[in-house]
Amino acid sequence: MKKEPMGYKRTLLFLLSLLLFVQAGLFPLSEPVFAAEAEQTEELLSEPEELLLEEEAPTGAQPEPAEPVTEIAEQEQPAAPETETEGLLEEETEPESREQGNGDGLIEDPEAPQIIPGEEPEETVVLQDATAVPDSAPAGITTFSLASYDGAFGNQLDSVSRKFYDERVSYYVTGRASGSMTVEYTAETSPVTFEASVVEQENGTLVIDRTAQEYLDFQDQVRFSMQSSVDAFLYDHPEIFWFRGGSYSYAPGKKYDESTGEWTGYLAKLVYTPGVAFSGAESLMGAYDAALPQVAARIAQEADDNGDGRCDDVELVRGIHDYLCQTLYYDTAAYESYQQTGDYRIFCSAGAILPGTVGSGVVCEGYAKGFKVLCDQLGIPCVLIGGTVVQNNVREGHMWNGVQIGGRWYLVDATWDDKVDTISYQYFLAGDTFGNRISSGNFGGSDPGGSTIFTYPYLETQGISYCDTVAHIYEAVETAAPACTTEGYTLYQCSACGASYKETVPALSHDYQVQSTVAATCTAGGYTVYACSRCGDTYTGDAVSALGHDYRVQSTAAAACTAGGYTVYACSRCADTYTGDTVPALGHHYVQTADSATCTSAGKLTYTCSRCKASYQTARAAYGHTYVQGLCSRCGIGDTITKASVSSIAKQGYTGKAIKPSVKVSFGGRTLRQGTDYTLAYRNNKKVGTAQVTITGKGKYRGTRTLSFKIVKQSVASLKYSRISDKTYNGKAQKPNVTVKNGSLKLKKNKDYTITYSKNKNIGKAVITIKGKGSYTGKKKLYFNIVPKKTALTRVVSNTKSRMGVNWKKISGVTGYQIQYSTSSSFKNAKTVTVKGKTSRVIKNLKKGKTYYVRVRTYKTVDKVKYYSGWCGKKKVKIRKK
Repeated sequence: MKKEPMGYKRTLLFLLSLLLFVQAGLFPLSEPVFAAEAEQTEELLSEPEELLLEEEAPTGAQPEPAEPVTEIAEQEQPAAPETETEGLLEEETEPESREQGNGDGLIEDPEAPQIIPGEEPEETVVLQDATAVPDSAPAGITTFSLASYDGAFGNQLDSVSRKFYDERVSYYVTGRASGSMTVEYTAETSPVTFEASVVEQENGTLVIDRTAQEYLDFQDQVRFSMQSSVDAFLYDHPEIFWFRGGSYSYAPGKKYDESTGEWTGYLAKLVYTPGVAFSGAESLMGAYDAALPQVAARIAQEADDNGDGRCDDVELVRGIHDYLCQTLYYDTAAYESYQQTGDYRIFCSAGAILPGTVGSGVVCEGYAKGFKVLCDQLGIPCVLIGGTVVQNNVREGHMWNGVQIGGRWYLVDATWDDKVDTISYQYFLAGDTFGNRISSGNFGGSDPGGSTIFTYPYLETQGISYCDTVAHIYEAVETAAPACTTEGYTLYQCSACGASYKETVPALSHDYQVQSTVAATCTAGGYTVYACSRCGDTYTGDAVSALGHDYRVQSTAAAACTAGGYTVYACSRCADTYTGDTVPALGHHYVQTADSATCTSAGKLTYTCSRCKASYQTARAAYGHTYVQGLCSRCGIGDTITKASVSSIAKQGYTGKAIKPSVKVSFGGRTLRQGTDYTLAYRNNKKVGTAQVTITGKGKYRGTRTLSFKIVKQSVASLKYSRISDKTYNGKAQKPNVTVKNGSLKLKKNKDYTITYSKNKNIGKAVITIKGKGSYTGKKKLYFNIVPKKTALTRVVSNTKSRMGVNWKKISGVTGYQIQYSTSSSFKNAKTVTVKGKTSRVIKNLKKGKTYYVRVRTYKTVDKVKYYSGWCGKKKVKIRKK
């Protein structure tokens, strides 16, 4: 591909940027945008109809060919160069064509300047993601200097880049929008113009000559300004966590000046499409915005050690640093797979604010961006710093933070301070203490020449006291009283260290009070004049329409059982009246009001009119009891227990104690309560045999009922037995004692049970047989192991590199020995070796210079089962290196 020379504007921008970086005293920067990629960019510019910027791919990423995104009418498109654009968003746009003039390229109205944007095809460019700083690759290069930082990197942009930056901030930050952003310009409002050359096509249409140097310079200007504005946006606004570099499409327009006979080209349309960090990220923006102030408030509260509501910036920065180290972790697995998954969540700030939703695994960018958004939330100046570090003689991309305290900038690197189990402060407010981890100092880029490596700037401490060990001495230095529309404040400053805080008093707001009132009437409206008691501001409001009549009851003649009634209504405001709501006589409405009859005696029913209280009586016979679930529904007297349903009692096992099983007594669905509705009395309920329980009615219930239940011998299989430990072989029959319990009752040997032993002399599994006796029945077998004798280490030595020799005492009658060795004294991750017929072994392939711990035990195989002795005492040996 033919290379085109760099345009003069681009060269000038390069030199100005380089000068800024050389003058930067605090965080030295080395190269302006495009400097390291000049050769590649020039090659791309040689194809003016198809512009494609490349994003620097992380090490190991496989390049994918970029598809052409612009079609030139009636012309064959050149093949797109193979570029590494993994993860980038490209948009294909079709050129619009609106013919103007009379078809031969002439302007129909020569008196007026003509604007012809529609016939120029759009072009698409892919931006590099300035904050994508994978730890295995150098970072991208930007043009921004921290030495001239004044609140935002966007403030350092030239006017064109700043316009693109401001449009992006308005759309994505202020408006919280997502997706593509489209901006259209006229020749008068366009931020970029150039002296256009036009050529006539075969159909007579005039189009911009895209091979002219002025057009190539225009391309460079748009590309430079778009890239710079995206870089500044990404570094200034990591709270828009879903946002990645993306791509943009643009179309030039042209305007003819009849007075000069010259064409002016300009940027007519710009469509910006950002990349997305991970699927569904934009939908989490609302949850992120809600959680961010809560997380910051919690950090501030925890940083307030003495609970006085005041924290200096050092305490707040330390609180943010500790929160990130406690909440996040370096997700190596996600980093190794993000190129395949296309999931960039580890590179954004979402993990720090929504760890429960997106996960808390991040890389250096996640730590740094989380740090910045929390500093921004708490009002502490902070920037992202992307650069190249040298670690273990390997250059790699990295991101950390600069934070301003007391007018000075300091470095914080929460990534390297997160030590998994502890929090380090080696890189907290650090200067040049990073040891072999050093940086090029570039704000966002590597050192292409490799000839200069800068350390982190020195930590400035002169004149700074953080009052870490003494109390602040705050004094009021400035006061402003609140007014109706402006808040007041008192500024306090520590005389010891200069730390300060501001106590604000909310604006008072207007204190409007009624100055005069004209009341509304039934037929005329009214209003109220209000005046502020503090500043005199007035307004007329509370306009009230004519009220209309408000008729209310003035008097009422109620209808009675034998006479009708009516209501007189009067207006509460103007006394107008009318009579209405006539009601006919109601008639008597009798309801039963008394009943003197009971379940066992006759009485009378009394009926009374609910309105006039007239009444009459009728005779009523005794009701008699009506039992529902054992209780009379009328008087509540209970039925006899003999009619109740009583649950049967299952056989009870002998316990050696009085057995008192419960019973369920019920009438239908009503269950009676023991002690309240009945009592229980037991007989013959301790020994094996037949026992009885007598149920006696109580309270509302009467009568008795007796049930029988069986007490049977207890099976020894259900009893509790003491644990029997392994026994060491001694050549004799071994009969360990066994404790047998029935609940808490300890059984007596030969009275309640007998015990016999078998297979209890030699190594293997021995058997104990328990047989019930007296009040107990059945059999139970118990087992214990007889294991071989222990051995003892006689010698452990390392005479040859990577080997050690082990000797131990021979034990007769065993099958073999098992050796266990480990570099841990607790034998964690130990290895074992089995040896038969020998009392020594050489173990090879050990780690040179390491100390190993060794122990041995014996074993014997009986019926294909290995029985092991206990381990002998351990010995240690250091493995020879030579």
